[in-house]
Amino acid sequence: MDHLVAKMSEYEIWSKVLRETPLRVRRRASGYLDRVKQIGKSEWLVWSAKGERYTVRLELEEGEVSCTCMYFAEGKGYCKHINAVASRRLVELSSALAEKQLRARKIRQ
Repeated sequence: MDHLVAKMSEYEIWSKVLRETPLRVRRRASGYLDRVKQIGKSEWLVWSAKGERYTVRLELEEGEVSCTCMYFAEGKGYCKHINAVASRRLVELSSALAEKQLRARKIRQ
């Protein structure tokens, strides 16, 4: 039997990542927040202090996120690199929404 699955928004996907990741991994991600650079519409580069680079990709249609690091490749769950991107994107998306709401209020006044 086929089931219709509602497509998740980018905000919902990143929120899910943070909810499903253990606190110890989320804490480690905080050290990477200033080392995230968006390199494509749904692709980010995250690098370590040692210069290692990892690519995080969001497949919006499938509602999936992936990373090129070994932690993710070994099936251990969402890694610190994915969590760093998730945290950054949620802040960006929330800021954009707040800005849009402010502009809408100004137009109505």
